[in-house]
Amino acid sequence: VILGAGGIGAFLVHAAATITDTIGVVDLSAERLAIAEKNGATFTAQLDTDFDVATVKKQWGIRPTVIFEVSGTPHGLESALEWLEPGGRLVMVGIQAGPGELDFRKLSLIEHEVIGTNGHVAQQDFPRALELLASGGAWSDIAPDVLPLDLVMSDGLLPMIEKRAKRIKTLFDPRIQETRKSEMRLLRKKQ
Repeated sequence: VILGAGGIGAFLVHAAATITDTIGVVDLSAERLAIAEKNGATFTAQLDTDFDVATVKKQWGIRPTVIFEVSGTPHGLESALEWLEPGGRLVMVGIQAGPGELDFRKLSLIEHEVIGTNGHVAQQDFPRALELLASGGAWSDIAPDVLPLDLVMSDGLLPMIEKRAKRIKTLFDPRIQETRKSEMRLLRKKQ
């Protein structure tokens, strides 16, 4: 189960779909969940005030073994701990803003495993990540446009700060003067 379907979560859904057949994704945004489905999510659930983890697990018919907390929010961490099954693994992908609380007694008694990750071991992580990106995915839905640098504030930073951003990821190219559609292409080395 992947909690958070923003830019990193969307890529994680695609990567997970290459190694497992069952992926659940939870997010606040219906649009992001639709993109998660395009990238290989088996199940999706939109967070709302009535959201209940036990009910969703039952509806999906799963007992997840790995939970990826990608949102980096205190509520996301709290929810991740609810999703954990005995012997389950929690992978902390989202960066929490501050220290959080974990019930270490419960971690020991139910044999939970908690792993922090940042994916910045460049020699090991980036080649595989690039292969996964090139293998497909709804990337044009995640980052539909490439913008010139003069739009960094108006179309990049301000929409994020004001929580009105429409894009999951915003790409900029200092070489262009006008916005263009993004495209994902695999560039091969010349032999």
